[in-house]
Amino acid sequence: MLGDVTDALDPTTADLMLGLLAERLPDSGIVLIGRHLGSPETFNRRLTLTRAADGEILLHEVYARRQTAMAPRARPLAVVDLLREG
Repeated sequence: MLGDVTDALDPTTADLMLGLLAERLPDSGIVLIGRHLGSPETFNRRLTLTRAADGEILLHEVYARRQTAMAPRARPLAVVDLLREG
């Protein structure tokens, strides 16, 4: 994730790195997730997300997947047990 990389740099160096990427990859889009402490002129677009008081938190899918992954699995067939015993 590019945000982690730029967080490790001082603001001036982060701006230089992003400028270099934009120069070398002119047909690419750069998405930086997080807080960029450098110059706001580095970007030509900015999207700010805010949580609405009545907004829905869409973590139920993540929770359901974790629950499924942690659920006990069905036992293998008896044939597998026999093969394991030798």
